Amino acid sequence: MRRICPSLTGLQCFEAAARHSSFTRAAAELCVTQGAVSRQVSALEEQVGLELFKRLHHQLVLTDAGQSYLGKVRAGLNLLESATTELLAHRGRGGVLSLSMPPTLATNWLIPRLHRFNAQHPEVTLNFTRYAWAHDFAMAELDAAVQYGEGVWPNAMADYISGR
Repeated sequence: MRRICPSLTGLQCFEAAARHSSFTRAAAELCVTQGAVSRQVSALEEQVGLELFKRLHHQLVLTDAGQSYLGKVRAGLNLLESATTELLAHRGRGGVLSLSMPPTLATNWLIPRLHRFNAQHPEVTLNFTRYAWAHDFAMAELDAAVQYGEGVWPNAMADYISGR
């Protein structure tokens, strides 16, 4: 099945134009012409079938649809940038593993074992995320968590570890 996904260039032009409220300033940032930014945004608007900007005299104003779309586009562009930076930093080996667990478990069980993990997997960087009673497992910043509970959390695969 083919994905409905606009061009990355169009999304970058849209985001920059929204941030600057100007095709001209977006073009300067992206090192292209004002006409190129305008054409990319127009093509994006045509593809989604909605007006994303109101074009006023020497000013761009986001429409309600544009404002709603901007937050998701910005998050998507940030995620792509982060993934690319991580890939380049680790050259395709290892990477970052983001974990969350109760502080007492981390202190008493995990930290005493970290030296062995690091010796066996020097290519993996561990990133600890603040523990929360109920994480949103759909967020890209979290790879795994140790949680108390019945193991029923939205967007999560759960394995029982220990307890009663």
